[in-house]
This record gives sequence, C-alpha cells and structure tokens, in this order.
Amino acid sequence: MNKKWRLLSSLSLMGLIASCNQAQDATHASINKSTELHQAIVLPQFSGQTYFISAQGDDQNSGSIDAPLKSINALAKRLKPGDGVYIRAGRYSEVIDISGLEGQQDKPISLVAYPGEEVIFDGSVLIEQEWQADDKGIFSTTLDRDITQLFINDEMAITARWPNASFENDSVFDMEATWRHQGKESTFGTMVDARPKGLEEGVNQQTLAQTGIDFTGAVAVLNINAWMSYAQHVAKHQAGSDQFTYDTTTMKGNLNMLNNDKFFAHKKKLGHYYLEGLMALDAEKEWYFTPEDKKLYLKPQAGQKPQDLKIRAKVQDFNLLIKKSQHLKIQGIQFFASTLNIANCANMTVDDCHFKYPSFNKFVLGEFGKNQYTKIENSMSTEMEPSNNRVSNCVFEYADGPALKMTGYKNIVENNLFHHIDFTCIGGGDGGTIEMGKGRHTTFRYNTVHTAGNSEGYRSGPADIVEYNYLHNMSLLQHDGSAINCGVYAIKDVKVSHNWIHGLRSKAAIRFDTSSMFTAFVNWGEGGTVNHNVAWNSAGLKLKGDRHQVYNNLSFDAFSAGKTDIALPCAPLMGGYNRYSTVKNNLAGAINGHFVVSRGIPLFCKSENNLETDPRSVLRDPSNLDFRPIKTLANVGPYDSTSENYWIPGYKHTKASMPIPALNAKNVKADAELMWRPAREYEAFDIYFSADKFAVEKGDAAAFRGQQSRNIFTPGKLDPQKTYYWRVDVFNKGKQIKGELWSFGGVEEVKYYDYDYPEKPIPMAKDYQLPASIQNSSLTSESKQAVLGLYKRFWWDENLNWYKELKAEKAKLKPGKRGYDKVQKRLQDFYKMEQEFILEEASQKLNQQEVEILKQSLSTSLAKKREKQALITGIQ
Repeated sequence: MNKKWRLLSSLSLMGLIASCNQAQDATHASINKSTELHQAIVLPQFSGQTYFISAQGDDQNSGSIDAPLKSINALAKRLKPGDGVYIRAGRYSEVIDISGLEGQQDKPISLVAYPGEEVIFDGSVLIEQEWQADDKGIFSTTLDRDITQLFINDEMAITARWPNASFENDSVFDMEATWRHQGKESTFGTMVDARPKGLEEGVNQQTLAQTGIDFTGAVAVLNINAWMSYAQHVAKHQAGSDQFTYDTTTMKGNLNMLNNDKFFAHKKKLGHYYLEGLMALDAEKEWYFTPEDKKLYLKPQAGQKPQDLKIRAKVQDFNLLIKKSQHLKIQGIQFFASTLNIANCANMTVDDCHFKYPSFNKFVLGEFGKNQYTKIENSMSTEMEPSNNRVSNCVFEYADGPALKMTGYKNIVENNLFHHIDFTCIGGGDGGTIEMGKGRHTTFRYNTVHTAGNSEGYRSGPADIVEYNYLHNMSLLQHDGSAINCGVYAIKDVKVSHNWIHGLRSKAAIRFDTSSMFTAFVNWGEGGTVNHNVAWNSAGLKLKGDRHQVYNNLSFDAFSAGKTDIALPCAPLMGGYNRYSTVKNNLAGAINGHFVVSRGIPLFCKSENNLETDPRSVLRDPSNLDFRPIKTLANVGPYDSTSENYWIPGYKHTKASMPIPALNAKNVKADAELMWRPAREYEAFDIYFSADKFAVEKGDAAAFRGQQSRNIFTPGKLDPQKTYYWRVDVFNKGKQIKGELWSFGGVEEVKYYDYDYPEKPIPMAKDYQLPASIQNSSLTSESKQAVLGLYKRFWWDENLNWYKELKAEKAKLKPGKRGYDKVQKRLQDFYKMEQEFILEEASQKLNQQEVEILKQSLSTSLAKKREKQALITGIQ
C-alpha cells in the first residue's frame, strides 16, 4: 500500500471515522427491519383503494391481497387520488412507465413495498449460458444482447483495466496508486506515460511500456482538464511504447481550454489516466464485453467457476419512469442496477428507497457521454408554482456518475446516505456528486456524503439551504473542487451552515466560485452566508466574491501546510473584492485575504471577534470531534460550552450512530464526554458503559448507566491507557433498538499541525504619490504620511494588476461596444471603493478635524477623475 493511500485512509481521526461509517453503511438495510420481522404486519391504510402487486400475480386478477396483479403498468391507469399499491417481495424487471397520475395533497397515490419484504426493481438479467475457460483462468460466453455492467453474487465486478484497482479496498478512488500520470511531454491528443509522484517503492511501478501490451482500441479514461474528465478510444499505440494517441475531434466539453496551449501546459501536471479493455483483463473479479461478437469475459476468484456463481448483467438504465404527474409517493423500493427518472412532476416523494449500483458507464459499448443516472427534474416549475419534490431517508451507493440530480423550485433532500459515487467522472463542468445547480431554493439537510470522485460534491443552486450535512473523503478523482460548491450565479442568498467537512485533501471544504478569472470580465457572486460549519483536513473555506456573511465557523488542520483555513480573497482578478463582506466570531488557524498564509494579506473587509490560533488550545478535544470550547469563548466558533445536546450533522439511522469519541479512538482525554448522533426517531436512550466488553455486549446491569433523552453522557474520570466499551440503545414507540458496540482507549504518538506561522509584512505598493488635492491640503506632514500608507496598502500588487487590466481592456473598446459599459462601471466602482477605504481607515488614525479635511480632499480628487473620464469618453 502506498504512503499517500495510508495517509488518506489511516490518519488517526479520519480512519476511525471512516471505519465507523463503513460498518454503519454495511448494516443500514438490516437495521430498518431488525425488530419488525418477528412482529405481526399491520398494513397502513390508504384513503382510497388498496391494490397488491406480486411477481407471481396475474393482470386478470382483482388486485386484492389474495389475488394480486402482476404489472404496475397495467394498474397505473386505474389509480385515483388516495389509492395505494403494495408491492410484494420479488425482483421486478419491467420498465414502469407512468404519465398523468394526479394525486392530491391530502390524497397522494402511493407505490409502497410490502412491510418487511424485499422488493427489487432490477435492471439486470441472470447470465445462465455455458462458459468456456482458457489456460489463464479467464472464462467466456456468448450473449444475445448488449450489457454494460457485471455482478457476481449481487456485488459489482470491475471492468478490466490497467493499472488494476479494486472496490473492496477503495483503491479505485486512489488516483495516485491506480491511475497513471500525464507526462510533461504530453500534448492534447497524445498521452505520454509517467508515474505519479510521492509513491512508495513498488506501488504503481509498472510503466505503460513495461506492460508489453498493445492498447490500440482500448478505452482511455482521461482526467486532463482539472475538473473535467473524458473517455476516448486509444487511436494508436504499440507494445513497448510509453505513449499513445487519442482522437480529440469527437470529444465534448470545454475543449477551448484544452486547445489553449498555455492552459494545457499549466494544467498538464494535474493530468491522470487509466485504460480499460479486454487486453487488460488479468485480475480476479475483472470482466469485459465485446459488443461486436457479444462475448462476455470474466476472471473469477481462484478455484471458482462462473456456473457456480450468480452472475448478473446490467441491461437497462431505468425501472421507473414518471412524467407529468403530481402527489405520488414511492416508498421502500430497492433499485438494483437501475434507477428512476421523474420528469416535470410536482409534489413527489421518494422515501426509504435503496439505490444500489443505480448508474454505470457504457464504455464497453463505445459510448462515452454522461451516464444515465437518477434524476428528478421539473423544467416547468416557478417560484409561484414550485415543484416541491422530496427525497428522504434513502441510500445511494456505488453509482458511476452523479448520485442525484434535481431541478425546479423548493425541492427537499433530507436524511439520505450517499457513498462511493462516481468512479470515472465523465461529463460537463457544471455537475457534481449531488447536482442541484439547475434548481432554486433547494433544501439539502441531514445528509451524509462520502467517498466520491467528482471534483465537486454538492453543486448548489441560487438561494439553497445546505445545512447539517456530513461530507468527507470527496473530490478524489479530479482537481480544483470542493465539497460544497456555489457557482457565480448560485451564491446570492445561499445559506451554508452547520456542516462537518473533512478529507478533501487539496480541495476546498466550501467554495464560492468565479468564472473568467484573470480578465477584466471575471464574474463573481455576492450575498452568500456561511456560518457554524466545521472543516478540517481540507483546503478550508474559499469564499470569492463580495458582500458575504461569514460567522461562527471553525476551520483547522489544512491539508497542505501554510494554506489559509478561512480565505476571503481580495484579489479582484480572481473574482471579487471582498471589501463589503463581514467576517466575525470565527475560529481558525489562519483567516486572511489569500489562499496562502505566507502572502501576508489581511482581510479587506469588516472583521470582528475572530480568533486565529491552534483550536486545540481553546477547544475540548477537536482531534476526537469534540469542538466545544473549554470555557466560554465570547461567541467564537460553532459550539458553546453549555448546550444540553451536541449537534452532529449527517444521515440519521434508525439506531444511534456516529460515536464521539470515534470507534477505536486513541488519546481520549480523562474528562471526555460521550456523544452520538441520535436515531431518526427516538424518545430516550439507554446507556451502557464499562471496561468490560462482554458486560456491555450483553447489557448487564453492572454496565447500565441509566436512561436519558440528551445525546451527551458523562462517564466520569477516564484512564487514557485503558480501553472502554459502550453502546446506546434507542427507545421509540415501545420498541428497543440495540446499538452497535463502540470502543475507545489507549495512547499513541501523534504529530499535530504546526500553527507557528512567521509574521509577514502586509504587502503594499512600492511607489505611490498622494493625489494633489491631499498633498496640497492643510493636513500635517505626519497625517499625510499616514494617509500615504493607506494608499500604498490599497494599491498593493493585486489591486494594481486589476486596475491595469481594466484600463487596458477599456483602451481596446469604444463606447457602445459590448463589454465597454461593464469595464467602465468597474472602474467607477473601483475608484469609489478606493475613496471609501481611505476614509474608513483614516478615521481610525486622524482626529475629527483632519478627517473632515481629508473628506473634502477625497471629494475633489474623485470629481477630477470623473471629469477626466467624461472628457475621454465624451459622456457629459
């Protein structure tokens, strides 16, 4: 295992959290039914007619429980407001196509899995043909149709590839270990192979030339455009060669950047690739399909034969299509190797559904566009007639492509688990793991998203509410991304609050983005709110633009030493001034006006009551997820020290989850308190705690510590050297749901982040002369020097470069031409901002009389600038 992969998966904090989450992911399906299977089924009643569907039914039947129907399609046209359909256990492969169903707000039409039974909408077919084996342990068979994905015992096999990778250890998400690097000699259309840097000896060591394989005709998966990836056939390659060519003429998506030699040279160092094809089939559980002869190839594990395994293959994208309908509820369905598509519908609810392998690429068929994936779209929605669609309590796992896209107004995505999303990241640059950028006023809350490849996690729309989410281990297979990304036109009125974000490596936790950077026409957004978030082991908060409200956030332990934890860049060519933003009550290692601490650029905006220090010096135990202050910090940071409960964001299971300290945590403090994420529904918790593992497992009276309704338990003084065990049982509506066994204890050496940043002088213009109106004023020499210092501060290199870019662009344009008015207004705004900055800062250095003199001088100076502009442009 390479060093970087160990860092990603085994850091004391991240690794413990990941192991806990993986255990919960693996058991979530059984949790929901743990206590219900042995109880009598009481069917909820619908207000209208009740129908039953069964895989063994008959469409000539009445639809009663004793005479169920077989096809939902046959029944759909008969459904009326208030009607409900119970679907019995089984695998259903029909494509259910519904259009024009009209439920009502108090009488929705419901499609519901029968309680306690496994209902699977299946996009796969069983492979039952005879297989032939070769001397390399590869089996083959001939099919009668095209397929795009393969499963062994309902677990996904991996498409044959080089370098090899696996889903079992998540190495498919380790770009350095399982992709190759784009060599510096590469050009657009020619890939020169290189080994990624920073790897241990023996990891990803084999070169393209050393494979001895001719990869002509293989599929090259190419991350060559930072936040965009492509797939193309290898046009030409020879065995023993370290380079290959690919066709650029049929590629789609921001090719103007790739065709720009300067851009390509700049981004080339970020490029990676891997190859798929039959010639790469050499590892267990790899497969490939050749559509020209419809032959399927598979290498099972040693000693296994396909005929002894359950082999299934994906043959369709969707099992459920719904159009132009409203007030429908889909509940309790499992989607396997397929998903749903809902178009131009309103007031739809998808609840408690499980999407396993919902989408996958079609590279084996030579199709390289964006995958078909889960979508709930409404192009007809408006603010007055919102779509109001809802996805809740669902699980989305192992999807190639985005997990979910929703458009329309006022949709809600609440309490869902998304994990292992997007392995190839093919598609446009406006996507993400969760695509909400084309919607408006979406609420995204209490969701967990982890282990995802796309550079962007949650792609926001305007005025979205993004709160109480737990996002980690993301942006793994592309560059220039963030866990929560707000594009230029999505920033206004967006509210991002109470999220935990970590494991982004060099990507931002939260980013307000810009476009057309380093030009006079750079675009930025204004008016976003970011508050009460916690971010660590990432590139922090990158909030470009202006007029933002940023308060009570905690950001620390940046992935790369010397990166700013909370940055509101005041470099206009990067996008925005951040002059009129407000930053207050935040706690971070570094808060400033640039992404890099060493630039020494302070905030350019209003800043109040922020604390820049090592958070470990003022918080109880941030290394073990206790972000509460040791004592009251005068409203600094996202938590206070006196709350009865501790908010923990993310997906709520039906049992208690997310233990704090994390599972197997080390270096837990002697005065630690135990905390957990509450269950989805609960009335009280039973607490078991002891150094005796078996006493806690059995629920002995000696380990029982009482029942309570808060999610904070104080165990008393702890011995950091000892291992302790605990569990939290949930009581709700007369049922007891037994909790998982958790443990912590022991001491290990940990090297903590170094926040001893060297002092840097504030960058200032080297040469500047005071405006004549100030130079000739009655201000004292000392006051003039103070004002001169302010001008030099304002005219530091980034502002000067911006001014030069605006002036140069204006010189190219004529009044009335496209772009002229925008440049002219930006110049005027910049002059105005200069005057406001000088006056505001000077008011803290000069007495009141001198401020009035300066005010008059500034007014004269600005008037002369406007007069000069008017003469030049002919505008009177």
